[in-house]
Amino acid sequence: MKIFSRLIFLFFLVTNSHASDVKINGFLSAHAGTNLESNADTYGYDDSIRYRPDTLAGIQITARTSSKMSATIQLVGKANDEFEINAEWAFIEYKIDNNWSVQGGRIRIPWFAQSDYLDVKQTYHWTRAPQGVYSAPFNSFEGIKIRYQYDMSNWHSNLALTAGNYQNSNYVLSGSTLPPTLFDGKSWYSIAWNLTNETTRLFASVHSVQFTLEPENVVAGLQEISDAGYAEVADDIAVVDKQSYIIALGYFFDNSKYLLHGEWSLFDLDGYFSDQYSQYISAGQYFGDWLIHLTYEKDKNKPHYSLANPIPNDDPIKNSALALLAAQKKENEVYSVGLKYDLDINTAFKIQYSYDKTNGQTGKVLTVGIDYVF
Repeated sequence: MKIFSRLIFLFFLVTNSHASDVKINGFLSAHAGTNLESNADTYGYDDSIRYRPDTLAGIQITARTSSKMSATIQLVGKANDEFEINAEWAFIEYKIDNNWSVQGGRIRIPWFAQSDYLDVKQTYHWTRAPQGVYSAPFNSFEGIKIRYQYDMSNWHSNLALTAGNYQNSNYVLSGSTLPPTLFDGKSWYSIAWNLTNETTRLFASVHSVQFTLEPENVVAGLQEISDAGYAEVADDIAVVDKQSYIIALGYFFDNSKYLLHGEWSLFDLDGYFSDQYSQYISAGQYFGDWLIHLTYEKDKNKPHYSLANPIPNDDPIKNSALALLAAQKKENEVYSVGLKYDLDINTAFKIQYSYDKTNGQTGKVLTVGIDYVF
């Protein structure tokens, strides 16, 4: 019913296009892959051939009613989610002048350099973006964005100030079999800056947000610690309105002969959320319509073990506290080699092999697919 109602809304919007200038774009990615390592599950691939993890489709509609007012909706369906349609973008934009504009509604969170077009796989050279850096638990929130654009010499600057909130009462914790729980991100403020010229792009973003997330296993563990007489320790470990900071930096160079991309991010979190450090570097060379590329990724989550220090070492409850804090511990390295061939100006064929080692477990994923935009 949810999909049907959204399709009816989309039909209504398109059939009333005479009232405005409507532009429709879309994208589709069809991928297949397998894990060459038996008894392993990496990026959703096991040792059989799978088609769902990287297959998706989307449509974006922009209706402009004047030179200053417009509305944009982007609907995306992913094979992994049974192609349930979700609105990744749904905002109204008011263009104040040639430099200033304001957006309000559901907007993309400027987590990283390629967050705005992460689902449009044709815009980058991988079959999937590096999973360490691009591992944000959600992509959009409801809020407001103020954007200032200007040119200086041969550089174009795009500065965006964003404020919003994210709340999902049925959030499914990644990699967990636990039932859905509340995920709340409020008082979210960020600044993101893009600086680009013909061959180079620089990116930086800083976020401040208060997170709340209390899945059942964490609530039970915290209650056990509190009942043992360490209520303050339980409060420190709990993620309830915990202040967090996120920093991301990116560098991109592409002169149609050589390609060099690199990003680094830090999630400075609190409680049982581990601090997360992620980075990658990717280099490639063009041979006509062909691009050969290599990518190295490294990620490390550092738990806040010191929060358990007030509990004596000889108290068995300390092991429970340390287990909660260690739940998100992660060390990960990925080596990838890939090939991209431009079948057309809007169509790319890709093949990629990734060797992934996460917490001592190895995955070897081979993926082949086609990305298309229209």
